[in-house]
Amino acid sequence: MFIKAPEQQIHNWSTTLKELHQNLRLSYQSWCWSGKAKDSPEQMKNQQLKKNFRRQLRTAAHAQEEAERLRIDELVEADHCLFWKAVNSKKMKCKKQGSELVLNGTRECTVDGILSGWQGYFSDIYIFSLTEPELR
Repeated sequence: MFIKAPEQQIHNWSTTLKELHQNLRLSYQSWCWSGKAKDSPEQMKNQQLKKNFRRQLRTAAHAQEEAERLRIDELVEADHCLFWKAVNSKKMKCKKQGSELVLNGTRECTVDGILSGWQGYFSDIYIFSLTEPELR
């Protein structure tokens, strides 16, 4: 089993993560060369390095997501075109439309029924005014 870099791209793949990944690979290779013995020191070291690497990887991913969230929050106020570009890049790429919607216990299967269901849903959440939008 070869431990490769994760599928999820982390743009801030730091030198620390690179070194941890390299140490993890070397530890795994030494464990394989020792015969993959259970409860051996090589296995324990490999498990500890793997746990540490995954923790650092999650921390880097959360930091990247937080930075992107802050950037999107700033774009809301500054530039609406860049805001929607950033939001749409985060959306799923699936173009399949929903065929039914259940809101408030009613099931809508037609396009007009689904649209009116969403209209009712959002009208319950937001109060639209010309002066200043308010949330209930």
